[in-house]
Amino acid sequence: MVFAFLKSFLSRKKETSLTGNLYKQKTLILQNTSIYHKDTDILFKTSEKETPIKIPIKKLSKLQINTDPNISLDFIFNKEKYTFYILTSHPIQSLTLFYNNVYPLISNTPPIFHCSSVSYSTYDSLSSQFIVMDGNTSVTLIQENVQSFLRVENQNEILHFEQISSDTQFYMDKKLRTFVWSILKENNFYTFSLQFSENLSFLEFVSKYTNLNFKSEESEHIPEKYYQDVEFNYESESSFEDVDYQSDVFNYEESKNDEKEKNSVLALDNDRVFVGRGGSIGVFRKGNEGLEFKTNMKNVIGRESTDNRADVSKMLIYGDGSALICMDSTDQNKLMKVDLNRGSIVENWDCKRKINDFFDSKKQNNDDTLIGVSDNSLFRVDPRTKELVIEGKSYKTKCGFECGVTTSKGDVVVGSEKGDVRLYDKIEKRAKSLLPGLGDKIVGVDVTRNGKFIICTCKSYLLLICLESGDYSKSIKEKPIPKRLGLKPEHLAYIQEEVNFTPAKFSTDNREESIVTSTGHYVIIWNLKDILKGRLFSYQIKKYGDTVVTDTFDIDNDENVIVALRNDVKIAKKENMKNFERVVRGGGMKKR
Repeated sequence: MVFAFLKSFLSRKKETSLTGNLYKQKTLILQNTSIYHKDTDILFKTSEKETPIKIPIKKLSKLQINTDPNISLDFIFNKEKYTFYILTSHPIQSLTLFYNNVYPLISNTPPIFHCSSVSYSTYDSLSSQFIVMDGNTSVTLIQENVQSFLRVENQNEILHFEQISSDTQFYMDKKLRTFVWSILKENNFYTFSLQFSENLSFLEFVSKYTNLNFKSEESEHIPEKYYQDVEFNYESESSFEDVDYQSDVFNYEESKNDEKEKNSVLALDNDRVFVGRGGSIGVFRKGNEGLEFKTNMKNVIGRESTDNRADVSKMLIYGDGSALICMDSTDQNKLMKVDLNRGSIVENWDCKRKINDFFDSKKQNNDDTLIGVSDNSLFRVDPRTKELVIEGKSYKTKCGFECGVTTSKGDVVVGSEKGDVRLYDKIEKRAKSLLPGLGDKIVGVDVTRNGKFIICTCKSYLLLICLESGDYSKSIKEKPIPKRLGLKPEHLAYIQEEVNFTPAKFSTDNREESIVTSTGHYVIIWNLKDILKGRLFSYQIKKYGDTVVTDTFDIDNDENVIVALRNDVKIAKKENMKNFERVVRGGGMKKR
């Protein structure tokens, strides 16, 4: 009704017409043209014979009068900046009247941040330097409903416009008052930098941007402290190894006949590595020379199904190591016990609910029971009982439980699709602590044996949660500030792959000081001590010629990582890594 009233009211006003030249992003598109408004449109007309060009007023995201150096009317339409330079005599009065008539019709959300005198730069991967594109720009943050936007512009054009996303890789350098970030566009990463002239403006931007970036309603406490511990050691920061594409282990050809199938999951004990591929399981033995292929249990999963199709989505060493517990993604209500000596399924456990994840009752402890999570429940599975599911906690509403893990005591950590983390000391009771994340789905979670450190995996970043105590029986009053781990935006200019992290895991040696994950063709390792010192980009990277499907540290050895590629299995050694920055400067790293 309000809009209809304004429309009716404005239509009775004297039509305001101005003459000038219209520019679109610095380019002259209409010369000596008239601008006027009618009903809900702005119209441009160069002659009486031509049909006027219409722009809907409600679709303008900005409208302002500019008087320096020339009088103009600036507006943004379809993410592009338009400038109408006035040629009419006594223009300012007429322009003000035009502005006052049109502005109330704009669906205009006031910016939540605006700052001038900001230097805008782009990263050049050939020179490994930032190049200043404009040293005097205006930066604006806008929030419209659930969407938010970043806009960088000068007086003549919009230099940068993007929707803010939690997938963005970014960091803030407090000493240089600089914000650096990357965006993926048409399968290419582009890296940018904003340098603020005033510290207060920089701090306000950091707070506002991180609040917009985080989806969680409880994450407002994070931004102020988000960047404070970040340190940079540019000479010894990240390591990178660009390896050749030759395979160094045996490929088990039997299970590679179906091109639709690929390696999917890993499980390992002290001397063996098990690799799931479709419905088959390959077995490798660890040796001094690497991995030795032993056998392939072809189509052991799905053998009983009518179409013989299966896809092993998780495997777990069970009991004394003579069996594997497997889940088929095509039938997630059941768990299957595979006898490794017989090479066949010996038991089917129907949990009568969709299982999103399952894991040991105690970390690195061969217990006869397992813990499982579904969308709205946490439960214990005991195959020795008739009931099978013997205890647990169900919620009336969907909690979106996605994944879980246990400490050596049997305390449970559960991650959800909403990005939060629950800590349980007893699974049949409510969680003692609920820790907010950043609002993105958690696809994997791991914890140290003592329960003090939790690593959560989201699509484009990891979250390290540090707890003062590993005692989950007490509620945590002061929620810890998670440390967000991601790839350095400058490095993405060389990697040129969309970031999609696989579930990160701690090393299983006594120190548990290393964290491994992968994305695309790359395996990435962080050091826990470096992270705690604020060196969030102190990671090592190794590149492969095929997509890395999953990886995990060898048991009791943080120097070796077992890596499953789509069609291969390898051992990655940390000692072979090279310094990333030196490789770039030496010309050994090329943009893809």
